[in-house]
Amino acid sequence: MRRPLTTLAALVAASVLLAGCGGDSDDDAADDPSSPATSSSAAGETTTPPLDPNTEAPVPSESEDPDDTDEDPTAPADEPADAVELCSAFRDFATALSAAPVPTEGDDAPLTPETIDAIHQWGEDLEAAELPAGFTDDQRAGVAAMVKALDAFPDTATVAELDALEEVLSEEEQDQAEAVSDYVEATCTIPSGS
Repeated sequence: MRRPLTTLAALVAASVLLAGCGGDSDDDAADDPSSPATSSSAAGETTTPPLDPNTEAPVPSESEDPDDTDEDPTAPADEPADAVELCSAFRDFATALSAAPVPTEGDDAPLTPETIDAIHQWGEDLEAAELPAGFTDDQRAGVAAMVKALDAFPDTATVAELDALEEVLSEEEQDQAEAVSDYVEATCTIPSGS
């Protein structure tokens, strides 16, 4: 049986494993976050993007504009109006998780602060969300159980601790959280990670 928090752990674990699949680079400038990104043209010329005079950070080209995305942050038209806050909590978490840097490979690898912040923010968003009018008592209890597990997540944690996240929940609470996950899967539009 699929568990919602196990699915979360699997998403982060998959990110960890995929991070280990990238090629190694001997170019120190590519590993230096203070070095401006470079690109190569078809003629083999290397260019450096212009720098913002105030921040000295590379200015993104029009194709790299972070505000120019195909994803609309507003609720999709086919989501029920009373599910917007719940769906938004899941959608925002998926977006934050996909944007967070992945930790190094291995169960003992620490999760990045961005991943932990996304987990904690998800708990806060779920707790604050107005739940759909048709939610059953089990689904309401499932949201409360998810908030309980997410609130209990430590500020510094490893991949292994994420894998054990559901252990703070009873079997009944896990079943209730599963009911929430099933509802979200059937009702909400959640972007997939890239």
